[in-house]
Amino acid sequence: MIIKISKIWADWLVENGANSDDYEIYAYGAECMLNELISDILLIITALMFHKTSEMILWMLFFTPLRIHLGGMHASSHLKCILSSILLSYLCIFTYPFVIDSPTIMGFILGESITN
Repeated sequence: MIIKISKIWADWLVENGANSDDYEIYAYGAECMLNELISDILLIITALMFHKTSEMILWMLFFTPLRIHLGGMHASSHLKCILSSILLSYLCIFTYPFVIDSPTIMGFILGESITN
């Protein structure tokens, strides 16, 4: 569905004066934007449901730029990408109290982040 909508959007851009040679770029850009938008909306909605809105917004403010600039894992479908993003975000949001309260876990995570 994301691909279909992005192609419709790219068609609209070309029909309204955009360079037709860049059609694939428009379609890919729309795919990326829609994927990110759907993920972010789902994260905010579920954060509201779990009363974790401020934590989620803070996490998104720091994680999104990192993901954009550092790359990372690429899923084989948009659905897998959205689901893995949600899983990762909630893994971070719900486990941070345990990490903060345990110096051993904090030390292990710090050591792993330095060595990798």
